[in-house]
Amino acid sequence: MVKKYTLVTVETPSGWLLINRTNPPYRGMWNTLGGKFLPNETPATCASRELQEESHIIIPPHDLINGGRVFWHVDGELRAELFAFFGHTEDELVMPRATREGILATFSKDWLLADNPGLVPDLQPLLHFALNGECHDYASYFTGDRLEDFRIADGEIDD
Repeated sequence: MVKKYTLVTVETPSGWLLINRTNPPYRGMWNTLGGKFLPNETPATCASRELQEESHIIIPPHDLINGGRVFWHVDGELRAELFAFFGHTEDELVMPRATREGILATFSKDWLLADNPGLVPDLQPLLHFALNGECHDYASYFTGDRLEDFRIADGEIDD
């Protein structure tokens, strides 16, 4: 069964909000906020709820911007469908901040798009497109934890 998750990246006055997660997958790397769907949740509702739970930032589902989907493959198997969203808040956040999920901090767009081994491997290519206003379906292919390929997959049926 393919799992469904959300990814939420929020622009704040001090930069783009990420989390250095304390739990796998990708423990110790910078990632978006987000998480698993609850029964009968829409992608935007899940993204809004996860954002509030992990950061206490409230952005209603209708104010989130669709960033596309990532079909996440590991070792030749489709593992998850990730729904990406972007938001904006004018709230001044005290950063960095430790939470039960990890450490929250904000980063500049330049830092996010630079050659940066501290980010989850398929986040940087997603951000390259999304932070430049593009919205696509994407496919990421991993062997273990190593990213082998990330590409636009618009119009493809992924299984």
